[in-house]
Amino acid sequence: MPLPKQITLQVDDVYKRVPTLLDIVFLNGTINYFSEKEELFFSQFELLDLVCCQSYLRRSSDFKSSLPEEMSYCFRLIYKAMLMPKYIWVIELTKKDLVSSSLSKKRKIIGEILIDSTADRNDTGSRSYLVIHLNGRMVVRKPPNFLSLHYDLDEKPYSQPVLGTNYSGN
Repeated sequence: MPLPKQITLQVDDVYKRVPTLLDIVFLNGTINYFSEKEELFFSQFELLDLVCCQSYLRRSSDFKSSLPEEMSYCFRLIYKAMLMPKYIWVIELTKKDLVSSSLSKKRKIIGEILIDSTADRNDTGSRSYLVIHLNGRMVVRKPPNFLSLHYDLDEKPYSQPVLGTNYSGN
């Protein structure tokens, strides 16, 4: 299916960024900047068995209106208040043991990465992501270089957002 003409990142560009984004935000200590509370840090253990279970291009307004009720109320509010480009790439993250069925209604996810669909194709990822949400923590990037951390450590795995029309997915 052809993509809207303002989209600069293709699905392959998005997949190439995921390892870099996880490395930048979680393993290189960006989170350490925010808090001294140990439970707020991401550990390498949390990245074991991490699976990208689905990726798709979506209108940001559709993404916001389809957020599952099981997602943290705080995170849903943050998403709904965010300024986003018209289209965003969504990469849903889960653990291998949570992928219990090929039926998406039974699948549970533990977070997602949102990527700006109009980002520079030459950027390796550090300036293309909008949000990284994983295991009750959310890192929001606000251009040019401002990061904010939000957390709800009681968040449990939640259902995937209800999908309408998407431009690409796995």
